[in-house]
Amino acid sequence: MNLPAAIELLVFTDPGGPRGLVPYFEALRDETPGWALVVRDHDADDDTLRRRVEALRGARSAVPLLLAVASPARAKLAASMGLEGVHLAERGPSGLEARAALGDAAWVSASVHDARGLLRRAAE
Repeated sequence: MNLPAAIELLVFTDPGGPRGLVPYFEALRDETPGWALVVRDHDADDDTLRRRVEALRGARSAVPLLLAVASPARAKLAASMGLEGVHLAERGPSGLEARAALGDAAWVSASVHDARGLLRRAAE
């Protein structure tokens, strides 16, 4: 997949929402550039995440798929699924750990909740 030059909007899944993943299947039909879908469910087991990613992958076209990760093991899971990148939880793995798992071409974004978190992520 050719990744966009920039991602301006991250859309996070909420599989516990009233319509489950249905809104995301609908959104993936939109080929507007500049956005990515982040599969987020820190409580799901690896098999559940794999099934969700495979279902979403079948519905997408040019929209990058990322996995929200809170551990280095989940970054490796994202790499094993061939995802375009990861979104790091604030207390998740470092950007360096994510790059080690996914390579330099992958998208890596991160949540920060205060100036301290911003400084930590910027230093990575």
